Amino acid sequence: MKQVGFGEQVLPRLLLLACAQFLFGFCSLAVVALLSGMALDLHESLEGLAWLVAHFSLAFAIGAIVGPSWSRSRAPRTVLVVGLLGLTMGALALALAPTVSWASLARWIQGLSAALIGPTTSVFAIALAPRELRGRALGMVFGGTMVAIVLGLPLASWLSERIPWRWIFGLVALASLVLALAVCLWLPRALKSTGGKEAQEDMLRTALQPAVGFALLTALLRMTAQFACYTLIGMLAVIHFGLPTSAVAAVLLAYGVSGFVGNQAAGYWVDRYGVASVLRWCGIAVVASYAGLALLSADSAVALIWIAILCWGFASVMFATPQQVFLAEQPAPSAGSVALSLNAAASYAGMALGSGAASLIAVGLGLGALAGFSLLLSLLSIVTSEISLWFSRRHPSAVRD
Repeated sequence: MKQVGFGEQVLPRLLLLACAQFLFGFCSLAVVALLSGMALDLHESLEGLAWLVAHFSLAFAIGAIVGPSWSRSRAPRTVLVVGLLGLTMGALALALAPTVSWASLARWIQGLSAALIGPTTSVFAIALAPRELRGRALGMVFGGTMVAIVLGLPLASWLSERIPWRWIFGLVALASLVLALAVCLWLPRALKSTGGKEAQEDMLRTALQPAVGFALLTALLRMTAQFACYTLIGMLAVIHFGLPTSAVAAVLLAYGVSGFVGNQAAGYWVDRYGVASVLRWCGIAVVASYAGLALLSADSAVALIWIAILCWGFASVMFATPQQVFLAEQPAPSAGSVALSLNAAASYAGMALGSGAASLIAVGLGLGALAGFSLLLSLLSIVTSEISLWFSRRHPSAVRD
């Protein structure tokens, strides 16, 4: 496919892809803001319902691994439409869920469908943008997820006080259906696609490349660390840090805004300074942010708590864009779509592990132990990231310093 710069045709398409990212990002994370209402309606504890985040994430991770064997022989537009229609079905099933088991099944449907959406939007962004603008293109598309965090979670929290949480997922189903129609009308069908026959072999060869393999391990560790704290962010804010209950929506907004800024800044920095440098900055920043959270408590100054939350959001989210650019630029046999699918699988496996760990740690060790757990994983992720970059230097064309 002929590549074009940002312009009249490309920019609206990137924004449409960002909308798809927003929608599946909202589906993934809105449960965090709706846990209280869901717990009352489904007669389950908050810690027990935290597994609904893990179910979505685990389904996404599995779907991102097995999905390419089907999706890579089909046009990316078709894959994206199927994913959006599946998201519609999952949202409707969750809206109608009479029990926790039914809700868990609906989350699996949503997660498997989202696994078709996430990597495909990244493939579109890379195909539509010239090489020198890939960082900004991916940052713009992934910015849809950031908007879901910035506006989606506070909006979900606000709506839950006014309408039943079931209606919220009903609206998500309607939005998914409308977006599927928009994709059919406005995105190009003819993008280069490799056959599905060799998809699993390509994934294995790609994952076994040391630079890619350690990058995937880094993503797994970072996302586990992030969701160990983020899944119970409301309880952390109120119980551990002593903020008023009314501040939970503001905490979600602060985290989301800082994450959005971090994501956009990372895209710009990748294009300006090179992906390797930005990946190193991400590691340092995320360790510093978790160290700050681990040292604070309800006895700390309120201003310091808010600063720590802002730094945490900025640092933990800025990793996504340079990670995707790094993987997309690795040499053969790591086809961009394969590497990005594996990265999505590793990221959502980390979300599943992190949300599951949050429930276990909160019950067994207390909320105060969550930040320390995340700090340890983040320190380990710096090691795996450096190993990945060391291997990538054996192929100098792969990574721009």
